[in-house]
Amino acid sequence: MAGRKKNTKSSEDIQAENELLKLKMLAEFGSNIVSAGDEIPPDLENQVLKNLMKFQKYLQNSSPCKIYDLIGKPQIIPAQELSDKALRKELKKLLTALRKNKVDLMVNYPISEREKYRFITEEMMDMEVEVLPMRGWVTYIVYDDYYPGENYEIREFVYNLVFAMVENSFDVSELNFSELVTDHTGKQVTSGVILDRIKRFKAQWKLSFVATLNMDITDYDNDTGMADVHVTFLHMAKRENGKRTVRRKMMMKFRMFKMPDDNQWKVVRIDAPWLK
Repeated sequence: MAGRKKNTKSSEDIQAENELLKLKMLAEFGSNIVSAGDEIPPDLENQVLKNLMKFQKYLQNSSPCKIYDLIGKPQIIPAQELSDKALRKELKKLLTALRKNKVDLMVNYPISEREKYRFITEEMMDMEVEVLPMRGWVTYIVYDDYYPGENYEIREFVYNLVFAMVENSFDVSELNFSELVTDHTGKQVTSGVILDRIKRFKAQWKLSFVATLNMDITDYDNDTGMADVHVTFLHMAKRENGKRTVRRKMMMKFRMFKMPDDNQWKVVRIDAPWLK
């Protein structure tokens, strides 16, 4: 019995197909896709472009819909008329209806159930979202975008820090480390040593990026300007001549201080065993 025929397209053939896909998207949707050059392997870029084409077609045929209409126009009881127990029950019903219809509320810092209910019923219900029949498609409404919390500045700094440490396209010279940094062994090293370790890590990969990221601010003292942050993220990478994409969950812990002289956050401790 004959085996399944493998894809024998050359790298040049795939690159030519990629350029054709870009021209097609420009003609059909007005999307001008800039070439990624050598940063992304042609086969991976090909898959990304095909997914973008599929997304654009779905988007072209979609229409915005109010979240209230999307989840079936539920009866909304004002928060002030509900006891804590009743509110918790109504909140659970609304969150279930939202997720069932591929809408999710993200909150990156603690808020009360009453405030979450208020935000959903008084603000989210009037928001419009695109309804796309794509597998895995979810519309995320981020509470922080509307009401940035006191830890917003820390989260923004850490997001930028992690992406700069992991992804190829970021310049490590822009990272904010103090002159002396404590590493995962408890040893103090210069910021230059840490930057060299980051460069060696990134040099392993033809392609390296953060697919998902979760952050937990485990301690924050506004008086001293100190913050401890625990980060877990999904790292996806591909070596120069590698055929396999590496997927692995990774962890980092940071201790940061906000320097009073320039009001900038700087990392004074980094616990990342994979950064050697």
